[in-house]
Amino acid sequence: MRDLVRRATEWLRTHPQSADTLLAVGVLAVVVTSALLLDAETDAQTRDVDLWWFLLALVTVLPIARRRSEPIAAFVTSVAGLFVLLGFDYPDTGSGFATIVCSYSVAAYADARRSRIVLGAFIPILGVFFFAGWLVGGRGATAANLLANYIVLGSVWLIGQTLRRRRQRLADLEVRNAMLERERMLLARDAVATERAAIARELHDVVAHAVSVMTVQAGAARRIVATRPDKAAEALAVIEETGRQALGELRRVVGVLRDHDPAAERAPQPTLAALADLVQADPSQPVSLTVEGDAAPLPPSVEVSAYRIVQEALTNVRKHAGTARAEVTLRYQPDALEVEVVDDGRGAAADPAPQGGHGIVGMRERVSLCGGELLVGPRVGGGWRVRARLPRDPAASSSTHAALTTP
Repeated sequence: MRDLVRRATEWLRTHPQSADTLLAVGVLAVVVTSALLLDAETDAQTRDVDLWWFLLALVTVLPIARRRSEPIAAFVTSVAGLFVLLGFDYPDTGSGFATIVCSYSVAAYADARRSRIVLGAFIPILGVFFFAGWLVGGRGATAANLLANYIVLGSVWLIGQTLRRRRQRLADLEVRNAMLERERMLLARDAVATERAAIARELHDVVAHAVSVMTVQAGAARRIVATRPDKAAEALAVIEETGRQALGELRRVVGVLRDHDPAAERAPQPTLAALADLVQADPSQPVSLTVEGDAAPLPPSVEVSAYRIVQEALTNVRKHAGTARAEVTLRYQPDALEVEVVDDGRGAAADPAPQGGHGIVGMRERVSLCGGELLVGPRVGGGWRVRARLPRDPAASSSTHAALTTP
């Protein structure tokens, strides 16, 4: 039963015209049933219910079906039908409720300026109608009844105005949220493009260095191949290894758009050897560096990515955790390098901004480039954690797991 009610409510909400038509039919059925059950002896001052009464009831009640699409026309038609019905002393068995509904609809769905005009015009018209009824000795034409009608009219009008403003605010919020979401997506897209351009510049430098090494070694091998073949073989081995590494870098850089920034291209690419200087760059921020395992040589792209991840993580600590203490840990594993940056600051409990920052977008792109894994999230008990696992041989990684998850 609860599910049936929910589906019926949802259907009525999504089909407002059908809902209004059903409301009009329901009110008309109540009005007609009440009139048929009315005992004429209990109210001898009213006319008997006849065909004209039925037609006037239709004119008064059926405008409810158009109360949202044409609220002012529905209100005017309903009021006119009610005035004629009461003016000819026909019994009102609920037709006035239809006028109240239409009055609310004018305030809720009509233009605010036009609804005020209709209200301003109807107030004196209602007073004139009651005054005319009082002059001819009409039933119910008293000051108390007029005041009661004004109170009911004002109440439903205020309710309608309040709900109309609420709907307008909700609609404005939906539009604003849609614009903000679109802006967020565009900013994230720009951040990804910018980070990929930076990665492309760095990989360009790595590959250019590899090609330079190959050129020098090839020249040396050519000069000594006749006199010292053993040394020439060593040079060729270096060329082979350097070329294989450069080829792996080129595979990952294909398709990445790079921004031609001569100043950025001239800057030397950082390595893990520079982490000691990085963690001590800001004396106001206490940072410790721990290295676990044997510091074996790594591909240049892995070293650059690891350095940038630590750099961005410490930047986030400075922005969102204030003077919190941070710990940087490098773990050299047989098949990968694990980078972890943790802090004991406020973390997401006080400032969730790191979750949506462009810095994390850049981390994700760098880890994806190396085919690694990225975990970002708050620590139990407070603080924030960034953990990245970068394979030693990115070219051999068959899948990317750069997902943002809570450690």
